Amino acid sequence: VCEAGDRLLAVSVRPTAPHGCRPSSIVTLRDTTELRAVAGRAAVAQRRLRLLYDAMSSIGTTLDVERTAEELTRFTVPRFADYACVDLLDSVLRGGEPEGTMMRRTALSGIDSDHPLYPVGTLVDFASQTPQAIGLGTGTPVLEPDLRNDGGWEQNDPDNADRILAHGIRSMLVVPVRARGV
Repeated sequence: VCEAGDRLLAVSVRPTAPHGCRPSSIVTLRDTTELRAVAGRAAVAQRRLRLLYDAMSSIGTTLDVERTAEELTRFTVPRFADYACVDLLDSVLRGGEPEGTMMRRTALSGIDSDHPLYPVGTLVDFASQTPQAIGLGTGTPVLEPDLRNDGGWEQNDPDNADRILAHGIRSMLVVPVRARGV
């Protein structure tokens, strides 16, 4: 196999003498460029399937919501993020139906333990323009690509927002997760 510009050629050289012919060789060139692209896509698909398998075998191993939240954050860091947390409606943690806006930090994982994020157990009522409140209200993910821009995320705790930025945390993705349709 050799590269020829942006093409990938498979070169095969075979002698003709063993087949009753005069001693010589036959050279076959086959353009395998598309095979390389297909192999690359197959490798990507295999990595994605492996990730999915790993997630299925490590998240939701019990029916305990707090343990599942912990498993989710441990799986997320460092595969997708430096820090991951799960904030659940306090009413759900107390065994009730989803109601209100009081959220309790249920799980937290990070690349280091010296960070300014709220610890597990903290009860927070996120302001209406924070990504958490918007995600909870709409049920859709909310991306804050650059926390240095005023996007509403810092409304709840401006002092802690300064510590978060000083720690080097630069973006936030809020992903509402629903169970049993709620």
